[in-house]
Amino acid sequence: MTPLQQLEEKAKLAFGRVETKPDQYTLSNLDDLAKATQIQGKQQDISERKKFAKWIFFMVVGWLISIVAIIVFVGLKLLLLSDSIILGLIGSTTINVTAFFLAVTKYLFPSKPED
Repeated sequence: MTPLQQLEEKAKLAFGRVETKPDQYTLSNLDDLAKATQIQGKQQDISERKKFAKWIFFMVVGWLISIVAIIVFVGLKLLLLSDSIILGLIGSTTINVTAFFLAVTKYLFPSKPED
């Protein structure tokens, strides 16, 4: 008997009979565990989506309030900015707010159902 065969025999004696296929009870438990893990993942995803949606909402609101304040200060002559800077500020803000809105909307409400 080769040393490898001796080692295999000792392992069989030490660990008993080794099953290569799980029994029906184990398969059922694994299936239940997989479903529970999937549900827990979905719940965590929903929680994270709510949290990020709130943060992005408040960031956009703060951003818009800042832009309105700058425009008001320019209108009251408390802040001097050229017309091109004001137009760039308004244009970039419009594009960024629209992009944030689309990104958050697509993330919160995906078009394809998740598996």
